Amino acid sequence: MAQHILMGAYKSLEIDKFIAHLKTEVNWEEPEEVQLLVYDNRTGDETYRLINIFEAK
Repeated sequence: MAQHILMGAYKSLEIDKFIAHLKTEVNWEEPEEVQLLVYDNRTGDETYRLINIFEAK
């Protein structure tokens, strides 16, 4: 199965607003497959969070 990957780096991104945008403004063919990988360098722990967009609150 082909996958599309979109990447971006943002200095200051409001994750909650971005997730809301992805849920309401984009017409996904398979919304259950949409994921967001987030790294916040301000925490200093160098870990990533995987967010399943349509399961996110």
